[in-house]
Amino acid sequence: MYGRIYACYPAVIDRLPQLTGVNMLADIGNGTMNIMFINNKRPIESKCYTEKLGVNQCVIAAKNAVMDTFCTRKIKNTSLTMTFR
Repeated sequence: MYGRIYACYPAVIDRLPQLTGVNMLADIGNGTMNIMFINNKRPIESKCYTEKLGVNQCVIAAKNAVMDTFCTRKIKNTSLTMTFR
């Protein structure tokens, strides 16, 4: 599990100076999402985990959040799907 999480760490290594305080790094794949918390530029190994939540589920969750927050009337699902693409 941790090997996959640390695999995404090099992608943000150059941004570590900007990561002050508590931050969350998420590597979203096809079927899983690897999550790592970073506190003051250092990964917190006890807060690294994998969720069985892939890109499709994340897009559906984001779409539902947008609908719940901004839509007072019914919008066609295809319209919102095209916007996310």
